[in-house]
Amino acid sequence: MKKTYYIFFIIIIFLSSCNLKTNKISSDVSKIDLSEKVFDKYNVYSLAGRWNFYWDTLLEPSELKNVNINPKVVYTPASWAEYEIDNKNLPATGIATYNTQIILPEKGFYAMKFKRIFLSYKVWINDSIALEVGKVSSVKKGFIPNDLTKEHIFYTDTNIVDLTIQVSNHFYRKSGITNNVVIGTPESIEKLAYSNLLYEVFIIGALVFMMIFYFILYFYNKQVKSNLFFSLFLFFEILTLGFDGELFFVRIFPQINWIIASKAWNISSFLRPLFLLLFIEGLTKDYFSQIIKKVSVYFVAIMALFIAFTPVKIYTHTLLLFIIFALGSLIYEIFVTAKSIKQNKNIIFAILGLSFIFLSTINDTLYDYNIIKSFYSVGLGIFLFALLQAFLLSVKNAELFEKAENLTSSVEIQNRLKEALLSTPSYDIDSSLLAFVENVGVEKIMVFSIENEKIFISNYVKKDQTKQKVKIPVEFDQKNELFYTDFVKKAFLNHEITVFSTKKKKDTTNDYFAKNNIKNIIVLPLLEKENVIAVIYIENKISYLTNSQLAVIKSTSSQFYNIINTAVAYIRLKAVNEYLEKEVNIRTAEVEKQKHDIDHKNQELDEKIQLLEEQYIIQQEINSELETQNLELETQNEQISEQNEEIIQQKEQLEKHNKLISENIEYASTILKGLNQTEVEIPFSSSFYLSLPRDIVSGDFFWSKLIGNKFVFILGDSTGHGVPGALLSILGIRLLNKIIADLFEKDSDTLPSAILDNLRDTVKKQLSDENSEMKDGYDMSCCIYDTKSMELLYSGAYNPVFIIRDNNIIQLKPDRMPIGIYITGFEKPFSHQKIQILQKDRIYLFTDGFIDQFGEKTGEKIYMTNFKKILIEMQNQNLSDQKKLLENFFAGWKGKKPQIDDVSVVGFEV
Repeated sequence: MKKTYYIFFIIIIFLSSCNLKTNKISSDVSKIDLSEKVFDKYNVYSLAGRWNFYWDTLLEPSELKNVNINPKVVYTPASWAEYEIDNKNLPATGIATYNTQIILPEKGFYAMKFKRIFLSYKVWINDSIALEVGKVSSVKKGFIPNDLTKEHIFYTDTNIVDLTIQVSNHFYRKSGITNNVVIGTPESIEKLAYSNLLYEVFIIGALVFMMIFYFILYFYNKQVKSNLFFSLFLFFEILTLGFDGELFFVRIFPQINWIIASKAWNISSFLRPLFLLLFIEGLTKDYFSQIIKKVSVYFVAIMALFIAFTPVKIYTHTLLLFIIFALGSLIYEIFVTAKSIKQNKNIIFAILGLSFIFLSTINDTLYDYNIIKSFYSVGLGIFLFALLQAFLLSVKNAELFEKAENLTSSVEIQNRLKEALLSTPSYDIDSSLLAFVENVGVEKIMVFSIENEKIFISNYVKKDQTKQKVKIPVEFDQKNELFYTDFVKKAFLNHEITVFSTKKKKDTTNDYFAKNNIKNIIVLPLLEKENVIAVIYIENKISYLTNSQLAVIKSTSSQFYNIINTAVAYIRLKAVNEYLEKEVNIRTAEVEKQKHDIDHKNQELDEKIQLLEEQYIIQQEINSELETQNLELETQNEQISEQNEEIIQQKEQLEKHNKLISENIEYASTILKGLNQTEVEIPFSSSFYLSLPRDIVSGDFFWSKLIGNKFVFILGDSTGHGVPGALLSILGIRLLNKIIADLFEKDSDTLPSAILDNLRDTVKKQLSDENSEMKDGYDMSCCIYDTKSMELLYSGAYNPVFIIRDNNIIQLKPDRMPIGIYITGFEKPFSHQKIQILQKDRIYLFTDGFIDQFGEKTGEKIYMTNFKKILIEMQNQNLSDQKKLLENFFAGWKGKKPQIDDVSVVGFEV
């Protein structure tokens, strides 16, 4: 119980520390700075902080600007009765004006929520009246109380909002802005108001349902008055909740008089603990003090009359009396229910529910006196209490239903057993026991009898219709294997009936119960003139016996007694015949056994002889087959030796040819590297050339030359790879040397498109004849960079050029046709593009071998998208490191997959 109280105390502390999603803003001056806050549909912000406070005067915004009154700076929210002016606390009643400035992030639409400002208030936002709740007046005559919670949406054309609130209170114990004023977007304020109201509607609705349910229970059973008291307790709790918090009833009936609502709330507050006390008295009559009951009834009656006939200014100060009465009655209720727990274990649910109400009452009291920042939670505590009572009622109904079912089942079992025993011979104890097993639903029955002061197991019946007449002596010291004999011994010695269930008492130290998975053991002693003549032992392993089965078993001891007495008389008459039959059967069995042994030995000899004959034939066949296989193996060995010599000669010849071819290809690779002009003067700050041939030599080549102030650089991708590709690369380099020299000799402003057009015409002439269609050619990127103007001219045949500037890729797109023969009718002159190059720009040329490579892990190509991503990600590296990064990425992506094409990437940094 102590642990339960600690848990609920921790829960209520947690709830008390929770608040709505608000952010408290405080300041040393009367300004609330929210300029850095995020206003969206999720956040609202409290206007708690220091406000200007003008006591005993109602001022409008225009008057605040001109009046020569120095305001007091006070912390809000708080009751103004907590403030001091001239070292004196202010009275609860009076009038005052609050003012503050709110600094917002920007102009626009906002909303505020004003929660229960006591006891009437009027709000100005900037210089405009926003709303008025009740009637604010400096004198009591024109004053109309109303503390309804309100929301207001407004628009401000500046980010500074001037908020002014007039408050008047002429008779209530609380005064001023005692709850947080919050601000947010219209959506967030609407969401906050909706969630608060939805919480109260849920609690009230649930309590209404439970109130009706308990009233119906009382209507159909008027003797149980505790149901009526609980229904009335819920009714007054609903009434209290409806006039508290978000004022649910006032929202439904806005014309209701505030004073009537206040009296109803206060009277209901006193009636709630009274009817709860009367309800608990119905649960714990034997322990409940009638003196406390009478005193409580008289006290509540006096307080109700006092509230009904006294003005608000007086009866609102009865809150302290209510708190003392509510907490005192709850403490007594918990105490008296705890005392009655031995009489009724289900009372624990009432204790648990009362603990919820007690803790929530403490929370509400601390919150009402502004000691903690929380919310009114007594409704939630009472809801949990009512829910537990409904659960307790369900448990009671289930127990009654179970008892009725057990009684019905017991009668059915007894009827079946009666019919079965009538159809069974009375002297046949095993058949009678089997009938008991089948109809009652037990799994094993043993009968223990006593003879010559020794106990034996005389009968044994199982659920699978096993019937055995046995005579096994019982040794009571064999506790590990025959633990059940302890129960049998008690039955013989003490005449005790034993009902043992491992469901209630788990014996984990005994091997018999652990090995056999025992569920139930029942031991019934059968008495004759106060002497035990036999003991019935019943055992269940598969399932636990029901209450109805146990009731039938306990009531059948007299039937067992009659069965055993009849069976004993019958057994004595048959004893001699059984003995003689037993002797004859023994002699007959011995003769049959001897005959069986002789026949068995003869059969074994015949089987051994037959097995030996079969093994001899099989061995002969195996020997013949082995000789044939040896001859074949000798012939095969000779043939293999001749073939090995021939293979060795062929291998030596192939190695010579491969070595010669490899040396030629290596030499060709050296020539091709010499033709790739990578060591010429480059007018850029840094550069790299990544070349990864698929074979030793590559079909990719890079050509560059500085002609005056024009730097020409070209990256070509020949059709194919290996030696054929390399030959095409050599041809391309040779042709470019001549074409570019001729073009620049004629015109120093030669365009890259003219280079590609001339190269295409020359390639088509040299690589085609009249009887064949040329399939070879080049994909190419051709660039001319003016070192003075820093302009770049570009033309491309399938291959683009990337320029990376400020981590963004500028893509120069190529013409979609090759340097070679193209589709007839679609071939056209190459176009060119011009772009201004800036300092720190990086220029990249590449062939399609990199982006078309398949990966070992994914089975997919790198693709252009990933290639662009790689280039962007490595822009914080210099070009020499970029070459290594590209090479490492390519190797990691490829893994053990074969390289499908030559790879070339050229990079320059301006």
